[in-house]
Formats: sequence, structure tokens, C-alpha cells
Amino acid sequence: MFTGSFDFQFLISVGRVILNAAVLYLLTIIYLQFYKLTRKEKQFPSFPNGRIKALGIFLFYVILSGIGTSGRIQPKYIIPILGITAGIDFLIHRIPTEFLVILLLISIQSTDKNTIWLRILFAALVFIPWSAVRKKLDMGLYDILLISILSLNLSGFSKILQFSSAILILWGAAGLILQKVYGRKPGTKIALAPLIAAAFIFVMVIP
Repeated sequence: MFTGSFDFQFLISVGRVILNAAVLYLLTIIYLQFYKLTRKEKQFPSFPNGRIKALGIFLFYVILSGIGTSGRIQPKYIIPILGITAGIDFLIHRIPTEFLVILLLISIQSTDKNTIWLRILFAALVFIPWSAVRKKLDMGLYDILLISILSLNLSGFSKILQFSSAILILWGAAGLILQKVYGRKPGTKIALAPLIAAAFIFVMVIP
């Protein structure tokens, strides 16, 4: 009786995660049409180019949905917005301005008013060193803004250091995979928003 009930609840949870991932995927495609129309950029794809890329985005959303439904990351609304931001960047190497604004508003709204200025200071301290090496690392300004905004949600400077370290580790790993597995040349442009999102979630989840 207990096993049957457990299996049923497990199936419901899995179904909910897959449904949430499908909704994120659909919202990403819909927003991509809006972005392409409003920016008048005809070179942007209307849909994921290739099955591997489409499957990669969907699996990424499944992981995000699984973590989001667990309630371990607060504020909870940051997960879907961050996911769509990462998905758009993965597809067209652009981070929409409006999503940065939404993430900023969510981060400020959820921050304890007693520590808001301290966290803003930490975010500024994050922005400065990343900006100093931006051209050397070939980073976009919006990548650095995304890192700084997400830093507002971290509880202390040690977490922020872990966040930056995780980004660099994931970035290096992604570069090695592209070179060794897919035969890409060194210096190949990598969409950073998915790596930033993954690093942020990792730092938020670990104790």
C-alpha cells in the first residue's frame, strides 16, 4: 500500500517536472519569435537549430524544473526567468535586456531590507573585477550584469567567490568538451548564461 502510494506520488512529481520543462521550452520559443520581430534580426533562428541543441535545452529545463519544485532555491520565480534567459542565450547568444530587469526586480524584492545595501555593495564588487577582464575573456557586458544581479541573492562574500569560481570551472569544462568532443577551435564563442545559471544553482543548493 505504501509502495503504491509512493510510486503514484513519484509519477505525479515527475510529470509535474516534465510539464514545467515543456512550458519553459514553449515560452522560450514564443519569446524568441517576439525577440526576432522586435529587434528585426533576421539571422536569428526561430527554433532550436538541430535535435541535439533542442534536446539539450529541454534537458536543462527538466533539471531546472526539478530543482525549482524542490523549493530549495528562493525566490522561486527566479528559476523560470533564469531558465528562459539561459535558453535564449544558448540559441542566439543574446541576453534580453527585459529579462535582466525582471531578474533584478525579483532579486531586490526578495532581499532582506536590512542587508540590501550590503548585497548591492557585494554585487558592485563582483562587477568590477569581471569588467576588468571582460575583453580578455571575450565576455559580453550583459553576462557580467547577469552575474552581478544573481549575486544579490547570495548570502555572503564566500558564496559569491564560490559562484565566480564555479562559472570559471564550468566555462573551462565547456571549452574542453567543445574542443575534444566536437572538434571546435580554441576561442569558440560559448553562450555563458547557461553556465552562469548552472553555477548559480549549484552554489545555492550546496550547504
